[in-house]
Amino acid sequence: MSESQPVVGNGLKLVGEVVLPGASELLEGRVGSGLLHNLVAIGAASLLAGTPLLAGLAAIAVRANSYSRSVTGQSLLGNIVG
Repeated sequence: MSESQPVVGNGLKLVGEVVLPGASELLEGRVGSGLLHNLVAIGAASLLAGTPLLAGLAAIAVRANSYSRSVTGQSLLGNIVG
């Protein structure tokens, strides 16, 4: 049973990211990082509103970074490169 708890927790984090950018970090108790991810996602969507594809990609990248940091402790770029 204990092996399924991280899976369920990670699933909840993914659902949270769909609803609110930075939710994974907030669920981990990293309020500052979660709020920063949220603000960056909102800012990117606002700045790139004229180009919906870029706005969507930026929002996905911010959400993926938040999830990556909460699950592995590293940023998305850190997981890709290193």
